[in-house]
Amino acid sequence: MTTVCAFRYGNEIAIAADRRVSFGNEMTTDSIQSSKIIPFEGAYLGISGSSRIINIFENDSELRESDLTSMNAIFNSYNMFSDVFEDKYHFDLKDENNGVFHDIGFNSIVINSNGIFSINHGCEINLHETLWSVGTGSEYCIGAMTLFSRTFENLNKNETASSICKASIKISATYDPFTGDEVDVNVINF
Repeated sequence: MTTVCAFRYGNEIAIAADRRVSFGNEMTTDSIQSSKIIPFEGAYLGISGSSRIINIFENDSELRESDLTSMNAIFNSYNMFSDVFEDKYHFDLKDENNGVFHDIGFNSIVINSNGIFSINHGCEINLHETLWSVGTGSEYCIGAMTLFSRTFENLNKNETASSICKASIKISATYDPFTGDEVDVNVINF
């Protein structure tokens, strides 16, 4: 799968993701050619799940024009995403027991000037004050970011949200075999 994380520090919020590709329990040594972080107007979307989702977001202009700048806008956009995935791309999203995006393993993080939002496969949206992570290495990543956030007084003043995200993804890759390769980082300043 992957690890995606977001971290707020100072006047920036960063989002990071690795580029490792896996197919069930098997992984390739090749990195994905596309970033798992998709830019939107005023926001970034980090995707954990099927690489087909990344391809769809990269190539579907209707989806790329979605508003992800507030919790309400994210909710409305994700409802539209489910309709587009089902109608245009023939995903079966009717599993009422596990959530609308469960079968495609779509969990995500959105960052915008309002904060860090996690969206799970059931389309539940949560706002996080300082940090969050999704994917197979998320527990390791949350642990690393928590450690960094509790020891900021001892850190070099040159540390940034993006450097903490990148370091936390690399720590996750040490323990999670489905996280690895290059790390992409994007930042929103506020």
